[in-house]
Parts: sequence; C-alpha cells; structure tokens
Amino acid sequence: LENVQLISQKIMKAITYPAVLVLFSFVAVVILLIYVVPTIVSLFPEQSSLPSITLFVLDASAFVQSYWMIGLVLLF
Repeated sequence: LENVQLISQKIMKAITYPAVLVLFSFVAVVILLIYVVPTIVSLFPEQSSLPSITLFVLDASAFVQSYWMIGLVLLF
C-alpha cells in the first residue's frame, strides 16, 4: 500500500511540469491570437496575396476572437 502511494506521488510529480507547460503555452497562443495578430493584420493592406499559412493564422485569430466563450466552456 505504501509503495502504491509512493508511485502515485512520483507520477503526479512527473506529470505536473508538462501539464503546467502545456497550460502556459495554450494561454500564450490564445493571447497572441486575440491581441497581437489583430494589430499585425493592419500592416497587410491586401490579404489575398498572403501565403496560405498566414491566412490560416488570421482566420484562427478571427475565430478565437468570435468564439472565445465556447473555448472557455469547453475548458471547464
């Protein structure tokens, strides 16, 4: 019984750091999509000539800005 508890504690310690990294990375990406990308969009006068990956990021930013409440509900 003590061994099981010791192993369980070691597993929790091992999972904590990667979980925190994933959480902070997710928050950083959301902040970038909500605040930084919209300010950069104004630098591109003609968006039709942008590469497809850039257009994807712009669309992802618009999606996150429009539907952030759904993401918040899904998170909890």
